Amino acid sequence: MNKELFIALCDRIGQCVPEIRFIDFDRGQLSASGERPPVEWPCCLLSIDYTNCRDLAVEVNTQLVMADITLRVAFPPAGETHNHAPEKVRDMALQMLDTVEKLHDALQGETLGDTVSTLSRSRATMQTRSNKIVVFNLTYSTTFQEVK
Repeated sequence: MNKELFIALCDRIGQCVPEIRFIDFDRGQLSASGERPPVEWPCCLLSIDYTNCRDLAVEVNTQLVMADITLRVAFPPAGETHNHAPEKVRDMALQMLDTVEKLHDALQGETLGDTVSTLSRSRATMQTRSNKIVVFNLTYSTTFQEVK
C-alpha cells in the first residue's frame, strides 16, 4: 500500500477541512464496544483499496493501480434535526453536512500534488449507529502508477 498517498490525503484534508480534528487509517476505531471510540470529533478514517492492478509492459516493475479511497467521517450526536426543532438547534446539528460538503470540495478532482489521477467520488452513504454517532462513507476512485 502507498504511504505517500495516505500522507497526501491526510495533509489535504487537514489543510482544507480544519473542522475535522482526527485523521487516521480506519483500524476499527468506531467499533470499540462499550466505550467511547478512541478519536477526536469529528474524525475521518481512511482506507485505501487496490481494486485492480495490472503490469505496464512499457516499464519493468511498474503497475497501473486502480484504487478506491474510502473516508468514514464520523460525528458525535449533535442535537435535533427534525422540522419542528428550533432553527438554531437544527442549524447546529446539521453543521456536519457542511463539513462533509467541504471535504468533498477539497477532494473531488484533486490530484494530491500529482500523486494520483483526479479523484472522483463514486459513492456516498450515511449511517446512524445505535449510539447515535453519524457516519458518512465517501468513496473516491483514482488511478496511479506504482514502481517497485
